[in-house]
Amino acid sequence: MDCINNVKSVSEDLKLAGELIKSGRKKINGASEVIQSGAIKIKALQQRREKLDGISETIRSLKALKDVHRAMLSSINTGEVGKAADYARSVLTCLKNDSYEEFSALHKIGYSMQKSIITIRQKTDKAIL
Repeated sequence: MDCINNVKSVSEDLKLAGELIKSGRKKINGASEVIQSGAIKIKALQQRREKLDGISETIRSLKALKDVHRAMLSSINTGEVGKAADYARSVLTCLKNDSYEEFSALHKIGYSMQKSIITIRQKTDKAIL
């Protein structure tokens, strides 16, 4: 009789161990799903950050281009045609970049550059004569 009780006890212990293992597997699967979804969110946030970094760099580049354009116009007004010509070359070189083609606001700077180059040429000719 003692053996039968021991067998029943071991059987109950094994059944309990099986339930604990089953419960543990469910918890592990749930935790795994949380980790995977967290990893997906992290990846999405990293991609968003990279995109925003690119946009931020483009904005800084556009601001620098605009500042050089203003410096060129100022140099034309003060009669520093050498500096103005150098600034104009710099702006025109930047405007040739393919990444700037999608910005329609830069077309105005291109037109302004065409007028400014004519003005620079006229002032240079006057200085030479």
